[in-house]
Amino acid sequence: MSNKILVTDSLFIKAKHIKKLEVAGYVVERLDKPNATEDELCEAVKGKVGYILGGVEKVTDKVINCADELKTIIFTGTGWTGFIPGHELATEKGIAIGAALHLNAHAVAEFGFAMTLLMSRDMIDIARAAPKYSKPLNRYQGCLSE
Repeated sequence: MSNKILVTDSLFIKAKHIKKLEVAGYVVERLDKPNATEDELCEAVKGKVGYILGGVEKVTDKVINCADELKTIIFTGTGWTGFIPGHELATEKGIAIGAALHLNAHAVAEFGFAMTLLMSRDMIDIARAAPKYSKPLNRYQGCLSE
């Protein structure tokens, strides 16, 4: 059995994460092409035991059938069924599917709260108008030596 993992994520899986996988004994191969075609995925998934899906590619039945050693597919977000239309076949073949469900909920809530504050205080309009009304400061303004 292989110890290779396919990673198509280029936003969330950083070098430090790859290092942890390598320390655990895995060989990581990246396909840094977020919109990989079905044929490219079929070729890339051969001989891999894991697949970390982070692009916008679709893991179809054809891709699942090309996976000769695959044990798990991990999706780096929520709404994984739209990206893994072959999930039923994967499950039938014993391939586990995981996702980062609700992992970004706090970030979304914080962003919503920040935008509410910005809009309720007209901060967006103020920020847009600031360059028009500000003048450059004299570098030496306020120095006693002037």
